[in-house]
Amino acid sequence: MAGSLVRVSGTSPFAGSNCGLAGQTGKNFLDSEVEPFVDVNPAKGDNIIGVWQQDRWSNGGSRGNVVGPSLDNGTSWRIVSRTKNSLCTGGTADNGGRRLRACLRPWVTISPDGDAYQMSLSYDEAPDTTFGRNPNAMLVSKSTDGGLTWRDPVTLIRDANLKRFNDKNTITADPNDSRFVYAVWDRLAKIGTVIRGPTVFTRTTNGGASWEEARVIFNPGDFAQTVGNQIAVRPQGELINIFTLIRNVSSPGAPLLNVAVVRSEDNGQT
Repeated sequence: MAGSLVRVSGTSPFAGSNCGLAGQTGKNFLDSEVEPFVDVNPAKGDNIIGVWQQDRWSNGGSRGNVVGPSLDNGTSWRIVSRTKNSLCTGGTADNGGRRLRACLRPWVTISPDGDAYQMSLSYDEAPDTTFGRNPNAMLVSKSTDGGLTWRDPVTLIRDANLKRFNDKNTITADPNDSRFVYAVWDRLAKIGTVIRGPTVFTRTTNGGASWEEARVIFNPGDFAQTVGNQIAVRPQGELINIFTLIRNVSSPGAPLLNVAVVRSEDNGQT
């Protein structure tokens, strides 16, 4: 039987501030919250951490991703806006999060030891482009106190080329080993008339102390792309990345869509 609803978000923590608004296109919707995601701390079951886009733009992205942690099994929630994934959330040139918008797919995952990882696509709007947004970056930040505070983000990849765009990110903590966390997304590229969208992957093997250089783990070829990549970890340790595979993306007809998987039996090394 479901309990009564508890309101997590309220008025925007950015209300009364002009941060992230100057020079941007589109309409910004104050007090809007979209694309929430939540995870439960396996080390402390009454710790729940949610994340969402705050103050969404009509043409994509938000003023920042905000975290809502609960330390009492969801009875009460706090609002943590200093997540450092955009200008409004405390991002700076020094910590790598000074982009004006935090974009799609805010994602949070929690390791067996209770450490939480938040992943964000952050970018500056380039209003005259029809393909990419310039520049854009995938960021990961870590919390060791149940989501109440977050370390400076680590930049997993950064693109300043208008013909490149990183999109649809997810992050998965290995439930078997707190040393491993896996991040995956698609990286769209337009070279002349050729469009590609391979799956890009990186991981930490030391609990977020460092991250490997991002690399392609599946390339669907020209005029094809992946989207919606997400890694699940089986009890025996095998990684399964599931995604939508789109072929003939430049064809005037309907593209061919399939659900596909790629696997790793060595924690993502191959």
